[in-house]
Amino acid sequence: MKTLVKQACRGRTDAALKLTDNAGKRVLALCRACIEGPKEAEATAIQALTTALDHLVTGNCADDKAFEEKALSQAALLCRKTILPKGKKYLAVPRNKNFIITPIDLKADKDNSAIRRLLNAMPNVQRYIFALHRVAGLDESGLCAVTGYSRSVIDAALSAEAVNVERLTDKLSEDMGLTVNVQNEIQRLIDTSDYTEAGQEKLKEIIRKRIGPIRKRKGRRIAVIAAVAAACLALILVLVLSSRNSEDGSADYDFTETESTEEQTDTDEDTEEETEDTTEEETEESADDDAETESEESSSGQTEDDSE
Repeated sequence: MKTLVKQACRGRTDAALKLTDNAGKRVLALCRACIEGPKEAEATAIQALTTALDHLVTGNCADDKAFEEKALSQAALLCRKTILPKGKKYLAVPRNKNFIITPIDLKADKDNSAIRRLLNAMPNVQRYIFALHRVAGLDESGLCAVTGYSRSVIDAALSAEAVNVERLTDKLSEDMGLTVNVQNEIQRLIDTSDYTEAGQEKLKEIIRKRIGPIRKRKGRRIAVIAAVAAACLALILVLVLSSRNSEDGSADYDFTETESTEEQTDTDEDTEEETEDTTEEETEESADDDAETESEESSSGQTEDDSE
């Protein structure tokens, strides 16, 4: 079965739509986890998916998983730019790499969801790394590549993350009167990360502009290939016919030459016969002349004898 990426690379816009739907929820969830404003988070997610589609069109996505990883990686970079203080390249690392959150301050949220309150309680750098790790699913190497932090910083952040999450969930459970499971809350965030109607239309338009022309280009390539194939076939036919005509011409030439040779032979034979006839006639005439000469000589001798 062909992957959605391969179908999209062939110009299937429906496959590209399904591909962005599958990856889009996690991408939007990541942006919502890093960025507080929902409109800005959606705009960032759409931009990340657009970049992933560009990679797909240029053949830099091997399969569906690679497409999602491209989109998540791009979303992570865009989110960092959004939450960075002006003029800064990286989020500031706590002194002595101490990522432990103190004090715990669970801010109220308008939707009062556990995951939102948990995220709001984290400073930007802890929140960013938490979102990349728990929502996007990046490992230590991926976190180093996206954040630009050293391995030692990432290790310190992940060690503190386990402590922070435990303390925050305990506090949330106490405050909300229910047991909070962070992983379940993250999955709920992903499942409920739906694009607005305007956002969906924008994604469809982007897909039409980037994926639609592939089918047209493919059609033109097929037409060119067909034309070249037809031209090659025509050339082959011309060469075959020319070869056959050449062979027929050679056969006619040989036949004519044979006839000419036969005629020449007949002429030579006639000439030889004429020569033989002429020779015989000359021989007969010579014999007759000799006979006449002998007769004259005999007559002459007889006359002389009579005179005596």
